[in-house]
Amino acid sequence: MRDFPILRIHPGRVEVLGTFADMQAAFFSPDPKAVARIERATTEGALGIVAHFYMDPELQSVLHAVKSPRVHIADSLAMASAAIRMAEAGAQTIAILGVDFMAENVRALLDRGGFEHIPVLRLSREPIGCTLAEAADAPAYDAFLDTAAAAPSAAHVIYVNTSLQAKARAAAKLATVTCTSSNVVRTLVELGIRRPEARLFFGPDAYMGANIATLLEALGQDDNNDALQTLHPQLSAALARDLAARFSYFTQGVCVVHHAFGADVAERIASDYADAHVTAHFEVPGEMFRLAQRAAQQGRGVVGSTSHILNYITDAATRSSSRRFILGTETGMATAIIHSLKEALPPNAAPIDLIFPVATEAVTPSAALTSGTAALPLLPGARASEGCSTGGGCATCPFMKMNRLETLLSLAECAIAGTLTRASLSPFEGYEARYPASTLDLGPGIQSMVEMQHFQATGHFSETFLAHVHRPK
Repeated sequence: MRDFPILRIHPGRVEVLGTFADMQAAFFSPDPKAVARIERATTEGALGIVAHFYMDPELQSVLHAVKSPRVHIADSLAMASAAIRMAEAGAQTIAILGVDFMAENVRALLDRGGFEHIPVLRLSREPIGCTLAEAADAPAYDAFLDTAAAAPSAAHVIYVNTSLQAKARAAAKLATVTCTSSNVVRTLVELGIRRPEARLFFGPDAYMGANIATLLEALGQDDNNDALQTLHPQLSAALARDLAARFSYFTQGVCVVHHAFGADVAERIASDYADAHVTAHFEVPGEMFRLAQRAAQQGRGVVGSTSHILNYITDAATRSSSRRFILGTETGMATAIIHSLKEALPPNAAPIDLIFPVATEAVTPSAALTSGTAALPLLPGARASEGCSTGGGCATCPFMKMNRLETLLSLAECAIAGTLTRASLSPFEGYEARYPASTLDLGPGIQSMVEMQHFQATGHFSETFLAHVHRPK
């Protein structure tokens, strides 16, 4: 059986083990001309760039090399906040490198902050979708919300990976707050404490919902579990059991990328990489979640957001004797991890293995890559390097990869040529993030994100929001 592909990170250099790892490493040394153009555009040309961690390695490596306060790579929670800071500091246009719900969120929160005049540009003329966002726009989610709204007392927590329309439809039916993978558990616990009579509903990510239910059930069995106070200072085993009984989640939404971390992958990690640190995004299937959760309890793993994974690997790489790390999320995270470790690893440090889990059946020979009589493996790929198997593999988001460096460089040239006015941006008119045509009042959807920002800043929900949680009849 072949090993998983590995990026072996030495102080100052990266070693490649496996074809898929080679594909990731090919662009870790960016084109200096591209770096210079974007650096000039974001300093002299007043362009701001906000990107998600899941960009392709070529694009992300260029952005990591740019020295400018107007370039920020982050998870979805931090992207809008970074855009607002750039607008406050004088950015005249914001480029969003992500999927459309991220651009929509940035557009809405900039408008809310008084920056309606600043264009927000996507990097594709075509829609950049998201399977989770599509799940929340489906009739099944409306039916889920109707069930929630019929409860005598209920609150709804909607994942940020949804359209503004979905957030608005939900908020029109019952008290709704947006969450991210980094704050979802704390959000639910705080709601449960402040409204002990309310049922708690979450969606649209079915895996995340199931993982939360599993977590609450496990926490409810041990009052001495150190994780209780880590998640929330008032969380106890009794409260975890109570929250588990009041918690419901939507069962029909899945991230196509994290779906790749199925049972086959989890079994191979457990059997062949038992000493490795295991990181997993909250969106992975239950088998991978439970594996990472057990590892976390033993001090060699983490389950959470992209930022949680990045911070965990950076920290553990400097203090742990184990040098192997399973990357249980989209492979684009590798670029940020490598750049972080370049700064964190001392010159004499032992190398770090960043391991990409790929299902056995996703490791297939390619007719295009042959050497003599032996076919070279091409990872991942069910048939022609782009497919995914039902057991796992192909942890690469095709939507995120629709953002192109060539488009960003064209926009940079526009910024360098002169001020970023509506007239000078006319070639990019089709790229602008706009609100969807809708008969809905989108304000409540925006307010659900504002409430999340308030909760992040204060640790509490506003009394106005809590007043909307249904009271017992």
